[in-house]
Amino acid sequence: MPKWTEEELEGKLTENPELSPCPLSFDKGKGNPLPVLASILTKKHKYIESEAEFLNLVVELAHLKGWLVAHSRPAWSSKGYRTPIQGDKGFFDLVLVRRTPEGFSDIIFAELKSEKGRLTKEQQEWLDVLKLNPTTQCFVWRPSDWQEIISVLR
Repeated sequence: MPKWTEEELEGKLTENPELSPCPLSFDKGKGNPLPVLASILTKKHKYIESEAEFLNLVVELAHLKGWLVAHSRPAWSSKGYRTPIQGDKGFFDLVLVRRTPEGFSDIIFAELKSEKGRLTKEQQEWLDVLKLNPTTQCFVWRPSDWQEIISVLR
């Protein structure tokens, strides 16, 4: 399995858009984890179908880039999956924050969808209201947006 530094990984993914998004794992033998691509050299451009796989990939990349990540995970109950939160439905899948070199913080709200996934009306309302603030960064990301995600999480 090939191993690259963070800079080499970023270069490979941004210079070669035909490379499919694939899970990142880490070399536990090093002091600072280095990204390891499980199958970067693929012949077909194949996107991750599952939102759960996609979520894990985005979270790993965000952690690699120094972001703090919040995600409310649904739990199984006798009535099916439920996310135990109080408030309005439709809140984003991920909230990411990071301290900037200037002493401020970046904050991102990200809703993750499969290629065919659609926003609910509640999710669209959250997105519309947050976008009223011009400095708020809100995204609806799909696996095909992988290059944008790499760029935004730089």
